[in-house]
Amino acid sequence: MPSSKTNIWDEAPMAKCLALETVDRNLQDIRGIKKPFEGNVVVYGGDFRQVVPIAPRATIQQTIDVSLARSILYQKLKRLILTKNMRARSDPNFNVFLLRVGNGTEPVDSNGNIQISDEMVIKYDMDDDDASEQQFIYAIFDIILI
Repeated sequence: MPSSKTNIWDEAPMAKCLALETVDRNLQDIRGIKKPFEGNVVVYGGDFRQVVPIAPRATIQQTIDVSLARSILYQKLKRLILTKNMRARSDPNFNVFLLRVGNGTEPVDSNGNIQISDEMVIKYDMDDDDASEQQFIYAIFDIILI
């Protein structure tokens, strides 16, 4: 990363703000440049409605307090909001599911877990890593490969 000009951090909302700030400080130290992320472009991807940082035994407020949105760097970010979910456009069932999860109306079990249907799960074969990896890549990026 020290020689990169652009860094991409996928699912950034699930990272704790301390992780973001630690990466920033390390990059500044490596290059000796005292600008956020050494002056490079950093693209954070993710949906705050889908994922949050894991904070064991934390209250909702404590979880919010460790989120990316609470980072001292967050105010320095230029936020661009994507308004079209390409998968949701092509899969109405996924769209409805995504909205229910985001709105907190998707049913949960007695442990507070959401049941994810089999058609949304990418199977992984522990005995065949290569085939499973290819299946995963195709499932995620099939629209690009077509």
